[in-house]
Amino acid sequence: MDFILRLGFGAVVGLVVGFVLWRRKVRELPAPWDRRADVAEVVALVAALGFVVFRSYRNVVSPDPWDFPVFYTVARNAVEGLSFYRPGALLATFREVQSVWPVPGDWLQEVGFWYAPPTALWLAPLGNLAYPHALIVNDLVQMGFCWASIFLLHKAFPLRQGGMGVIDMALLVFLFRPVLSAFGLSQIVFGGLLALVIAARTVESRGWLSGVALGIGSVFKHLLIIPALLAVFMRRSRVALSAALTVIVTLLASLAAFGEDVFGEFLENGPGDRSPQLALDAVINSLNGVMRRAFDAVPSGPGALEAILYPPFLVAAALFTAVTLLVVWRASSMPGAVASSFALLTLLALIVYPNTLFNTLPLMLPAVVVLLSDDSYPAYSPRSVVVFVGSVYVAMAGFQAGFAALVAVWALTTFGLVRALRRRRLVPSGSAPA
Repeated sequence: MDFILRLGFGAVVGLVVGFVLWRRKVRELPAPWDRRADVAEVVALVAALGFVVFRSYRNVVSPDPWDFPVFYTVARNAVEGLSFYRPGALLATFREVQSVWPVPGDWLQEVGFWYAPPTALWLAPLGNLAYPHALIVNDLVQMGFCWASIFLLHKAFPLRQGGMGVIDMALLVFLFRPVLSAFGLSQIVFGGLLALVIAARTVESRGWLSGVALGIGSVFKHLLIIPALLAVFMRRSRVALSAALTVIVTLLASLAAFGEDVFGEFLENGPGDRSPQLALDAVINSLNGVMRRAFDAVPSGPGALEAILYPPFLVAAALFTAVTLLVVWRASSMPGAVASSFALLTLLALIVYPNTLFNTLPLMLPAVVVLLSDDSYPAYSPRSVVVFVGSVYVAMAGFQAGFAALVAVWALTTFGLVRALRRRRLVPSGSAPA
């Protein structure tokens, strides 16, 4: 039954997204039908937003076990000056929360906080609120980040101008199933999404701002430091430098707020203490997780390092990285290729980062939007891109297809840049590319 519901959801979303993009990229509707289609898009967006609000409301009145209970427990300990890495300290605080609010304790099977100390700086203010109030505030803030990302994506890569262009972009975002999953879990990924969109908008003209955005975004999702550092292969060294400096500032701020012991506790009880079985969890949509599940390769011991040191993963990750960096380096001197190159680095980060979860995949949306946008070297016909993107949305109906969709977007972006480079070589010197 669950499979049928997912399949039905994927089919409906694929049709809606395909219809929206077909109107924008392939063929406009006649005027009377065009206005009716606009109304239908608004109705679809209201329905999607209504679903998000319903999920958030249900999470308040009947709390879900993931992911906010972890965030709130950490927030309480951070604001009270207690350890937010030691399992015993987390367990004691959570039991206090459970004595007042009916929060499920499923996460207690693997007690731990896997983020670095700067993330606790962001979460700490929530610890001053009661559980439901903290959840509501977190959802409202993340919704604000999400809408800011939509407006900035529209400004940078509009599907069409005006208010309906914002509606189109909002539909692409709110019909993307990982976005719905993230809101259902009261995740913090949308702070990272906003930072990534700002970085994508500024990477060509204001590299220092792009790097600062990625450094701040890494507080929400650590993998954003990967495209920041690899921007040197785009010949954008300012991005890498400013991102590194921003991360150092966040580390110093967490040192000042929580004391020097916090880093020792992070190394001892953070990702280094994770159960080996977590590396095979179905929600992980990374290259490492998919390969370990495929070969039933449970790490030999606990900890993130044991999960990463898996030879088949290291070889495959090295191949993905080598291909990506070679293409990005070659495209760095090609006009109009900056957005696609940066999108490719983002996709690589999501693929090779060992703990990319299904609800981390909203971070691939800027790359999807770049793929849809017109650039100086269009590699595919609009019809082909629309069909492909619609298929990605259908595939996202299932957790297991998330990684396949991610790799497919990486492949299409890579081949697009390669075709653009080849076309550029074939154009006689002094001629404009077709």
